[in-house]
Amino acid sequence: MEMEANFLDRYQRQLSLPEVGLRGQRALRAARALLNWPAEKLAEEAGVSRSTIRRLENGEATTTPRRGSVEKILSVLARHNIRCLGQNGVIEGVVSAE
Repeated sequence: MEMEANFLDRYQRQLSLPEVGLRGQRALRAARALLNWPAEKLAEEAGVSRSTIRRLENGEATTTPRRGSVEKILSVLARHNIRCLGQNGVIEGVVSAE
């Protein structure tokens, strides 16, 4: 069965870029700790809500995080020299590139 392009576009916005999982939850908290930022600061820098950060870190998301939200968070971390480690799109840890 072929998906209509419009439906696929809408669906892809809901796909997360990397899978967060339990290790990823810990990695995102570790990234904030490396920056010494509260969730509010990461949310503000990424242009997402604080609840988005908390849901990702605590595994409380009732829906798949929006791809754009994950991209924004990872972009902020990269700008501040925090690199996510992992394989096959699964975040397993973070390091400071400084």
